[in-house]
Amino acid sequence: DVLQYGIFARFDTRDHSPNPSEGVHLLLRQRNWTNLSGSTSLQANGYLPVWKGGILAAELYSVLTYGDMSISMLPTIGGTERMRGYYWGRYRNSNLICGQLEIRQRIWEMIGGAIWAGAANLWGDYGHFEWRNTLPNYGIGARYYMTERLCLRMDYGFGKKGQNAFIISINEAF
Repeated sequence: DVLQYGIFARFDTRDHSPNPSEGVHLLLRQRNWTNLSGSTSLQANGYLPVWKGGILAAELYSVLTYGDMSISMLPTIGGTERMRGYYWGRYRNSNLICGQLEIRQRIWEMIGGAIWAGAANLWGDYGHFEWRNTLPNYGIGARYYMTERLCLRMDYGFGKKGQNAFIISINEAF
């Protein structure tokens, strides 16, 4: 059996972790397995109020792996958090870097919306990163606020070559 061990460091000044309106969140994680494989991940998020009811949210996320990783442990894009124009697991490889920018706007009482754009690149061996393999992502979403900080999120994202995804989830993507 393969055992996992690791360490992480976190810096967090967000005003509310599930649905922040301002602050910074940094997370560095090193994970190792007893079969001499592992991964290093970095997540950096920032939130800035830009006008009445408007928030600019940004995220940079990276995972670098080494050793003989199980396919289920390789980084992937898509789903409810990153690169919402792709279904989760559609793209998977040993290394990943992605970023996204999002404008969140309260429109009227309990109704809000969001627009975003992002990009991701997945590659195998170190040194084989190619810009031409970068995947684009953009989309639009609606928010229904059940409380001041709890929202039902409905996002429609667009990806490369007509790929798209519809997501329903609770709280913001990041």
